[in-house]
Amino acid sequence: MYTDTQQWKQIRNLYYRRRLSKRQIIRESGFHWETIKRMLKYPLPVKKKKPVNIFCKKHVARPSRNKLRNAVQVIRDSISPDCIPTAKRSALCKLATYLTDKGFAVRQTPNDYEPHLWMHRVMQKMETLGAVAAMVGDIPDLPALLEKANNGTLMERRKAITVLARHRGISFRSIGRFLCKAAPSVTRYWMQYEAGGMSGSFHGYKNRARLADNEELKAAVVSLLHSPPSQYKINRTSWKYTDLLKCLEQNGFSTSKEVVREILKSAGYKWRKAKTVLTSNDPEYREKLERIKSILSTLGANDRFCSIDEFGHFAVKAKGGKRLVAPDEYPHVPQFQKSKGWLILDGSVRTLAKPSHPFLLQSQEHRRDDHAP
Repeated sequence: MYTDTQQWKQIRNLYYRRRLSKRQIIRESGFHWETIKRMLKYPLPVKKKKPVNIFCKKHVARPSRNKLRNAVQVIRDSISPDCIPTAKRSALCKLATYLTDKGFAVRQTPNDYEPHLWMHRVMQKMETLGAVAAMVGDIPDLPALLEKANNGTLMERRKAITVLARHRGISFRSIGRFLCKAAPSVTRYWMQYEAGGMSGSFHGYKNRARLADNEELKAAVVSLLHSPPSQYKINRTSWKYTDLLKCLEQNGFSTSKEVVREILKSAGYKWRKAKTVLTSNDPEYREKLERIKSILSTLGANDRFCSIDEFGHFAVKAKGGKRLVAPDEYPHVPQFQKSKGWLILDGSVRTLAKPSHPFLLQSQEHRRDDHAP
């Protein structure tokens, strides 16, 4: 920024001859600290070089999309089992897939138009069995392959199309471009069919035994739930999944939380909150309750039923609440206090039986204390 030679020499004379400090020179000249350092470092004015941005269009020539497509084509053509090791081949496949996802997909070549159109018609059920047989020749598994190509899963359709297209003479690269798969994958589909036929190529997944269907594991889980955790030296009153897994492992069953959850769900176990129910200390409570029910169930249209009961004694004590107080007043209620009396709550229930409404309850509550006459 500063290219004046005389000014440059004055600053250097102040520092090297007059022995002034850098801070004093900054105060007197008003220059920036970095500017003073640059003046003292170089004898003549120099310009500060700007860093070069390697990603700028002025410095780097970006390739065109056609060149990138050609690069992807070269990468895909070079991916073959013969000339490249497996590790490098997978890396090239990932690079080609990445470039394809970014929009640099390989365009369809003129030689791919007719084979791709035929494979598309086969997958869309637009080619009959006789027409396909005329194109691929006499294949023992042709009906099964055509069924897999039309109604199979995605993997089965890819394998069936690969086999049919290969019997017709279509190259692996053209099949891979149609299926959006790399050439090694298409080659593997064909080698599986050649090695084992339909059974070797479309073997599917074997039916493995599920842990949730193991009867011994089910019995062990249910037996644990019917026993308290204290029996297994666990200081709890209810079971947790971690405790269940720990006890099952001690019994020789190695499983997971998801398997135990599935077993409990299939057995009908549910998490429910306990309800508070009314109980009585009367040994004849059940007999009296059944007697009242039987009387209520036999009431006629003009019958009346009345029952009286009491609930108490209630102690009269101060309870917590809100009230209007002064600024420096803090109300409180003592935890232990002497009762100022007691109350008993009496209640009567009158039941009317009518044809339109079976029962009509009317209740009256009366309050009395020990001072009442």
